[in-house]
Order: sequence, then structure tokens, then C-alpha cells
Amino acid sequence: MGNFKAGAGTGIIRFSEELFPFQGFKGVHDDPHVRILYIEKKEKWVIASYEIVMLSDSLIGKCRELIAEALNMKVENVWLHMTHAITTPHPPGGPGVDPNAEEIRRERELFEQALLQATREAAEQTADSIKEALIGVGRGESYTNCSRDIQSDIGWWIGINPEGFSMRDMTVLKVMDTAQNPIAFLISYDIKPCAVDNSQMKENERLISSDVPGRACTLMEEKYGVPVLFCMAASGDQIPRKTAMYDEIVDGQVRTVDLGVVAGFTIVEELGREMAEDAIAIADGIEKMIEAPDIRLQTGSFQHGTKPRMELMPRKAVIFEADGTTDVTVSTAEIGNIAFVGCKPEINCITEKELRDRSLKEYTMVVSLLNGGMKYMPDQSSYDHASNEAQASMLMPGAAEKFVDIAVNLLKE
Repeated sequence: MGNFKAGAGTGIIRFSEELFPFQGFKGVHDDPHVRILYIEKKEKWVIASYEIVMLSDSLIGKCRELIAEALNMKVENVWLHMTHAITTPHPPGGPGVDPNAEEIRRERELFEQALLQATREAAEQTADSIKEALIGVGRGESYTNCSRDIQSDIGWWIGINPEGFSMRDMTVLKVMDTAQNPIAFLISYDIKPCAVDNSQMKENERLISSDVPGRACTLMEEKYGVPVLFCMAASGDQIPRKTAMYDEIVDGQVRTVDLGVVAGFTIVEELGREMAEDAIAIADGIEKMIEAPDIRLQTGSFQHGTKPRMELMPRKAVIFEADGTTDVTVSTAEIGNIAFVGCKPEINCITEKELRDRSLKEYTMVVSLLNGGMKYMPDQSSYDHASNEAQASMLMPGAAEKFVDIAVNLLKE
């Protein structure tokens, strides 16, 4: 008999042609997916990976409730993660837009229909596939990513910096039935899905895509025939090592390079295939299965100062001043020697390294954009050099360090 029960399912997010043109998109290059992994050992836990840039809190709630109902479990045990695929549409509406305008209501209805249908499809597949299971984990290297923080005479900014600090570790979770047949895989890696980015947005030439990690998952699914989830780990300062759209600083001025959508998808294919090959090599090398008395889920939080929005530009220094406070939630899921640590903000790579170094678990994986978003939660050095992440963050300095403390304490309890 297996050590666990597990199941998995996939739903395709099919955006209606009625939506287009929409947010600079003229159509679809490859359909994004909703992928669900269900694991049970005394406690029921789901991690759902949505290949989408962002969802509203209300839609996140609807999706979690739908999954919980289909799998007969508590809503709070459903982790909904957004991969932050930049080449997908945002929920219709936003600042300065009348949410009750007829066009916005029509777009919102079509958008939500696509997400809920994909969620329903994935949840039903998952419920039908649950069986006795074994779980293994492995780690290897992938050089698909690089830092995006660049230093210049006018301050730090965002670009492509292969010499910057990056963690090359890729972690793969392997879930199998008792006959050693795969049920699902999960890839944890530090990369923001933005190889295409906002290329040709002004020309309304964008095409929806799940980008590099999505392509990697699809290629891996073609090999194994089961769902493959991607979970974006530390991505605040980590991007694909090639992108179709990036900034350079020339003669003290920011210059945006846009290679175009076609070039972007050439990069997606190249790096997606490379990422898939790295993940497959790790997965095929996993032999030892883990043991765990049960799944352990915990939640903590801390209150931290917030700061107002500011115009983003290269700066040599910034004095940040608080304008209020907010709660930051920290969630942990432990399965034997594996720990998942989730939060809404995107963290920087150095914060993930600190968490791993201090964690008692052999494999500790960060899950950013968990059950919502909160922009960035940069480390102290990022604030010290006034990086883009520090400027764009709604949080005052010190939050990333508190996050690590809380997570480590939860994993010790």
C-alpha cells in the first residue's frame, strides 16, 4: 500500500474570441492551464497552479471553493498559486476604470467563465484520479534563469544581468502510484515567466502564452502523460536569461529594447525545452520515496509598515517613509523532509537562500503569489540600493527578514 493518497488534474483556460482585442492581446499563442495536485495523509492538501499573471481576490475565493467542494475538503487547505505568466491578461477593470461599465462587466464575465471552467475541469479530473501514492523529491541545476537587477551610473534598474546573484537549484516533486506509474510532477524554480513580456503591446500584437515554464510543463507532460505543475519560487529579481523585451541604460537614459513577439516565442521554445530537459533529468533520477506521519499545515502572520506608491526610475538612493500597516500571511505545508512556504508577495533570490539555509527541512520550496498578490517583498540590500523591487514594493524595509523568521519558527514548532 502507498504512503499517501494523491490525484491530479488539468484544465485548459480557453479565452473566448469575443474578448479580443483585449489588453494589447489579439489572440492566443498557447492556452494557459490550471493544474491541481491533491495529496492526503490524515490531512487533505491541494496546491493548484494557475498559468495567469494575476487574479482578483473574489475570483481566487470562487476557485478555491470550487476545488474544495469537488474534493470534499476545507477551503483553507487549498493553496492557489499564480505563476505570474506576464503574457496573460489581468482581470478586467482596475484603478481608474468604472467596474460597472457595460464593456468591463462583459469582459469580466468572459474572463471568469474561462477561469472557472478550467478550474472545474481540473478539479473533476483530480477527484476521479485519487489513489494510493508514493512521493519522491529531487534537486538539480538549471541555468534557464538570471538576475534582472543591473547597476548603472544613475542607479540600479531592471534589465538582464547574467552575472548577478541567482540560485540555479531546481526542485522536482514526483508523485507515483504503488506500481511506480507517475500521477503528477511539480517543478519549483526561481524564474518569472516573462520571456515575451509586454512586447508589442502598443501595437495590439500580443499573444497569450504560459511562457517558458508553461512550455516546460507541456513538454514534460508529453513525455509522462500526467499533469506537471510549475510553482514560481523567488522571482522578484529572477527572469529568463533571454527576453524579447528589456531595458538598457545608455548615456544616462533608460532605453527599452523590443525584439517583438515572434522573437519572444523563439526564446520561449528554446528556454522552455531546456528547462523541461533539466526537470526530466531530475525527475528520472528520483528513486528514494519519502515517509511522513501526516501532512502538516500551518499559518502565521506579521504586521508590517506600508509605503505609498512612487514613480519608478533608476535612483541612487531613496528614503522610504511609512504611511500605514498591513498583515503579511506566511503559510507552510510539511510532508516529511519537504516544506512548502507560501506568501502573497514575490521575494528576491537571496531571501529564499536565507530561508533554505535556516530551515530544518532538507527540501524547502517557496511558493510566491499564494492566494493573492502583494507586489514585492525585497531583502534589505535591495532597499539599500533603491532597486526597482524596493521602489515598487508596498512594504517598508524589513518584511523579508520577518518572513524568514516566521517561516523558520513555523517549521520548528
